[in-house]
Amino acid sequence: MGAKFFGARVKRLEDASLLTGQGEYLDDISVEGCLHAVFVRSPFSHAKFTNIKKEAASSLSGVKAVLTLEDLPKEAQDNRLILLLPNPAIKQPIMPHLLAKDEVTFCGQPVAVVIAETRHLAEDAASLVDIDWEPLPSASDVREALAESASVVHQGSPDNVAAFFKNEYGDVDAAFSVAHRIVSASIKHHRGGGHSMEARGVLAVHSEDEGRTQIWSSTQTPHQVKRCIIGILGWNENELDVIAPDVGGGFGPKALFYGEEAVIPLCSRLLGSPVKWVEDRREHFLCASQERDQYWDVEAAFDQEGNILGVRGNMIHDTGSYIPWGIVSPLISATTVPGPYIVPNYRMETTVGFTNKIHVTPVRGAGRPQAVLAMERLMDRGAEALGLDPAELRRRNLISADQMPYKVGLVFRDGKPVTYDSGDYPRCQTEALEKINYRDFPNRKKKALAEGRYIGIGIGNYVEGTGLGPFEGATVRIGPSGSIFVMSGAAPQGQGHKTTMAQIAAEKFGVGLEDVEVVLADTSRIAHGVGTFASRIAANAMPSVHLAALEVRAKAIKAASQLLEAAEEDIEIEGGKVFVRGVPEMSITLAQLAHQVAGAPGFALPKGIDPGLEATHYFSPSQSAYCNGCHVAEVEVDIDTGQVTILKYVITHDAGNLINPLIVDGQVQGGLAHGVGNALFEELHFDDDAMPLTTNFGEYLLPAAGDVPNAECIHIESPSPLNPLGVKGAGEGGTIPAAAAILAAVENALSSLHIRLTDIPIRPDLIVSEIAKTNYLHHIIIGLDQANEKQARKAWTFFEKLETPFTILWNDGPNLKKLDKELKKKALAPNEKGKGRNVWYCIGMSIARNSARSVALHDCDIKTYDRRMLAKLFYPVVNPLFNFEFCKGYYPRVADNKMNGRVARLLVFPMLNALEKTIGKSEYLDFMKSFKYPLAGEFSFRRNILPELRISSDWGIEIGILSEMQRNFSPQNICQVDLADTYDHKHQDLSIDDENKGLSRMSIDIIKTFIKKLATQGHSFSREQLRSLKATYYRSALDLIDAYRGDAEMNGLKFDSHSEEKAVELFSKNIIKAGEDFYLNPMDAPFIPTWSRVKSAIPDFLSRLEIAVNEDNKYYL
Repeated sequence: MGAKFFGARVKRLEDASLLTGQGEYLDDISVEGCLHAVFVRSPFSHAKFTNIKKEAASSLSGVKAVLTLEDLPKEAQDNRLILLLPNPAIKQPIMPHLLAKDEVTFCGQPVAVVIAETRHLAEDAASLVDIDWEPLPSASDVREALAESASVVHQGSPDNVAAFFKNEYGDVDAAFSVAHRIVSASIKHHRGGGHSMEARGVLAVHSEDEGRTQIWSSTQTPHQVKRCIIGILGWNENELDVIAPDVGGGFGPKALFYGEEAVIPLCSRLLGSPVKWVEDRREHFLCASQERDQYWDVEAAFDQEGNILGVRGNMIHDTGSYIPWGIVSPLISATTVPGPYIVPNYRMETTVGFTNKIHVTPVRGAGRPQAVLAMERLMDRGAEALGLDPAELRRRNLISADQMPYKVGLVFRDGKPVTYDSGDYPRCQTEALEKINYRDFPNRKKKALAEGRYIGIGIGNYVEGTGLGPFEGATVRIGPSGSIFVMSGAAPQGQGHKTTMAQIAAEKFGVGLEDVEVVLADTSRIAHGVGTFASRIAANAMPSVHLAALEVRAKAIKAASQLLEAAEEDIEIEGGKVFVRGVPEMSITLAQLAHQVAGAPGFALPKGIDPGLEATHYFSPSQSAYCNGCHVAEVEVDIDTGQVTILKYVITHDAGNLINPLIVDGQVQGGLAHGVGNALFEELHFDDDAMPLTTNFGEYLLPAAGDVPNAECIHIESPSPLNPLGVKGAGEGGTIPAAAAILAAVENALSSLHIRLTDIPIRPDLIVSEIAKTNYLHHIIIGLDQANEKQARKAWTFFEKLETPFTILWNDGPNLKKLDKELKKKALAPNEKGKGRNVWYCIGMSIARNSARSVALHDCDIKTYDRRMLAKLFYPVVNPLFNFEFCKGYYPRVADNKMNGRVARLLVFPMLNALEKTIGKSEYLDFMKSFKYPLAGEFSFRRNILPELRISSDWGIEIGILSEMQRNFSPQNICQVDLADTYDHKHQDLSIDDENKGLSRMSIDIIKTFIKKLATQGHSFSREQLRSLKATYYRSALDLIDAYRGDAEMNGLKFDSHSEEKAVELFSKNIIKAGEDFYLNPMDAPFIPTWSRVKSAIPDFLSRLEIAVNEDNKYYL
């Protein structure tokens, strides 16, 4: 043989004509004298109608006919569309007439058809058809439609239950009874459409002379269209042919047979003229079948090792107003759930309900995306509950290659047991994770969070039944011209069938792809066919081409061996010639050979030779082949807008042996576009009366090119034993797990905000809404110090509007005062009232409650408070990817067009400079100088810090806490965060005349805290050193005043040098006062005792503290 085409990355033969505008779609076909059809459609989702007035429309010049169901032949009036896939579980197998009869059950249902000389004229006439309507109650939400009191979708029906079935194996309840962990998920999967580039259309030309009607339909199933027309109109096989020309996408909705496909050829016969109907986009939104509309409530049980014990649940499927493909979509959903995992026990109960919407049939994925989303959500929930990495939990449950073939325990839609034929599921996941560098993702996420970015990663595994029978046929013929022809009932819509079939045939005859002509989707060329849908052609039609080509090759070799007088085993075929191996001049062309076996009049064919170089095969697989794959998505979420950006996307895909990897790449990438649409964009909306609200692309969002990532695709080939080529289907693998992987990635990106996501699409407004609802606050403790009962009651009234549960810790409440006295007896109580004492008791209350992971504290006198301040303060210590134990807030101290924060600017910063000059450099001073605003009263801690935290009892609390952090933690465990652009609070007086009040008291306490802290580090402070410190401080502070004056002028702020220097003078005097106080009270404890010490001395004190505070709240507040 010549070039090996099977497995080669060959460019598609179809593309040259399609990309240069030479394709021939249905509306490109021009027929002389063609009339145009427009359907009159229901403006109601549910209504009765009585009188259809056609006169005004019929009277328009150029209108040839206005037809209703009553105008059609009796057989067409009586027959309904054929239920293509009946099933015993269907309770009400209701199908529509060609045109509505007395009642319409969805908006857009055809009631009449207008035939005119032009499309525009037909549209004008259709608007003149006047119908007497009587609107009826509608069913919109399928869950409500299934209630006993719901209005019925079809008059005369007992209820809206279309079908009910249960899929089950094993002992599910027993498995759940011994589970270590049970997780659950409730999921709504949106309703969407296929939305192919080209909408539907039909052209019919009837020849009275031949008694034959030629039909072109933009369909995925021309042979099915032919069979349905025969069944509904009563025509016979020799009266019609159906051709699918170039079809601009199908994705499932075009696999269905629609009434329009019978009405248009019937009109052509009745009028004796060609008739064309082309669906416009609004009609497509209203009338082309849709899918995905399901509600799931599912649970999974796991043992301690993370092994799945069982899965159970309920699913509700909205089938719309009719059930043309039976229960195929929900049945596929229910049987797909176990996927690639070992699920020893399983039960799914499915209810299919009618609503007053267009019917639901398979759209790309055919029920599988919903099932995979349900199972993958359970795996993510299970990983969370078990404390396992999501990839690891999946790995522990994946079916291994050595378990193939693997019997799941369910029965598939083809009536055969679900038996996975081949595959290496763990390898698929492993290679996908390696490609995206999953192991390093925690580091990438940590780095992104440090930059304020939210990235996440998600996994979606799936198994898909492909290659559904019953068969697909192919005829291979070598004509007298020497050309090789391949004909099949396959009906492509962009899959590249002509290329792959040519690859298989060309390889058998040693010719180029250009030497093979492939004719498809024409019922006149091959007697039987099923069509292109459900990822079935590779495993049905391609083996047929293979087998037919082998038979023709064998015929050619046998005939040539006789003509060339050589043994068959010595005959070769190459380059359009048949020759004897090693003697190339002993040859005959394929054209000559075809002439020879065609026979000559009056002469017998050579012995053992059948006429013609032709063979037809109909390959019928014994069961479905199962492809599989793994998707891993890495995304970024903008928490302000909800925008989701896909950063990386990796797909491992196992479709068995690949005929053409380049085409499979395109199939997978194209499928991903559908998957991204499912996950992030597409959703059909209906009002409470089931009236559609999304009827154009301004209202229904499709992903644009920039929204769909260029996925990195890894092909793994596990040959299927079910067909001679070892192939499986590839058309839907890009779609099926995409929503699950993207949803998991978005949720993972927002994990620090504790957001749960289950429904799709994940719209930006929904993300922002979920973020806004995030309740990271568990409880608020309000410390109320030095307040009488009247003030305490007023505080309660003020704070009761808080939505978060809160407790007021009233330091002067009678119950708390009793406990305070008890502490005083043991020398464990704070020495003085004030902020330190207040904070200390609030921390004790937080420890007593024992319910929060992290605690933050801030002052209550903030004038410019914004809830985002608290979120920013908490975030570094609650994010599990960070190692921060403590967070300090900071902000600019500017308000009323002037600088504030005098104590920090004029005392703390110059004091730290002065201390460094007088006692020398130290880690402690470097640490304190690193804080942008050390006196900010906003802190957050991880809870484990609190029991050992030492609190200053006076105004030195902020410096004291920072000092404790420096002593106990590495700088890598401490951070500071910018809380606000503007910040202001109640201002204290300088209090020059009273050192026990205002900023004077605050400055003394802060200076004492510095001295005490440094003393604990071994530094001594003599009176001479204090005088030196005062002088050094004074000079440093005056220098800073000059710097502040420049800052104020540069920023247009008011600046009062006199008041600034007065403050410095006061603070410098207070250095000496603080030093004297330190000398006079050498035994003074620098901190309030830790709560660990209190608990050691009085073990039940914390529990009694909580009771006391709650009692004060209950009886006095």
